[in-house]
Amino acid sequence: MGVIQIEITNYCHSDCANCTRLIGHYRPEQRYFMSENTFGRAVESLVGFPEIVGIMGGEPTMHPQFPGLMEYYRSRVRPEKRGLWTSAPDSYFRHKSTIMETFPRWQLINDRSPGAPSSLHQPILVAISDIVDDQKVRESLIDKCWVQNMWSASITPKGAFFCEVAAAMDRLFDGPGGWPIEKNWWKRTPDDSDFKDQVNQWCHRCGAACPLPRRKSSDSVDDLSLSNFAALAGKSPKVRRGAINKFLKRNWNPELYDWHPSVEWYLENGPQDRVAPHTAERLKK
Repeated sequence: MGVIQIEITNYCHSDCANCTRLIGHYRPEQRYFMSENTFGRAVESLVGFPEIVGIMGGEPTMHPQFPGLMEYYRSRVRPEKRGLWTSAPDSYFRHKSTIMETFPRWQLINDRSPGAPSSLHQPILVAISDIVDDQKVRESLIDKCWVQNMWSASITPKGAFFCEVAAAMDRLFDGPGGWPIEKNWWKRTPDDSDFKDQVNQWCHRCGAACPLPRRKSSDSVDDLSLSNFAALAGKSPKVRRGAINKFLKRNWNPELYDWHPSVEWYLENGPQDRVAPHTAERLKK
């Protein structure tokens, strides 16, 4: 992978549709700010990782110890390996001097301010096991998942995970936790038994690998298949307020097996500062 994220919080000011971090569904007791001790262990566990060591959330700039965490991060991670994933809320601007010092090269700003263009989000909580009956087809799609193959492993207070969505699901569904946050955890491969354990635990509850219609992030509605809806009914704040769409199996077209997610823009641009014109004007101010 080109990135491993340290997810320092799952608080966020936004309520995007089909968020890969499942932000709108956490109960109050599932919210967190990563401790300084856990953050230190996370950074040290990635010594030797040759690619980007990212800082992400939720919205990472909302962490009350953000400046102190970034001071330690700067001392252990070289500038060219640092990356920040943010939607640039007010907390971003409060910490702008720290951010500019820490991330001179790579910030990915997912702007959610009024007037910003809306991205398209895959329905994460439409479980592939609810949609695809054929186990071999299901496993083939999971093996080709764009998140697993092209994007981000993650560290949260519950441990290390091969996939950022698996990390979010483990917290939301009160899972067993990830691997110990220790040196070289990231060298695991899909052939390792505990890697397969995470795949079997979470990938079949996820829709990232499945050909499904995407939703504008600005919709603030999540698509859920019936098994995930049943697991979250009466618990999830977003389900309780009705900000969901029950995705039924009959709505899925199996002829879409040749579907590919829209990641071409990322692949063309690579790891560099990418800011839409609307956002660039806002940041100048």
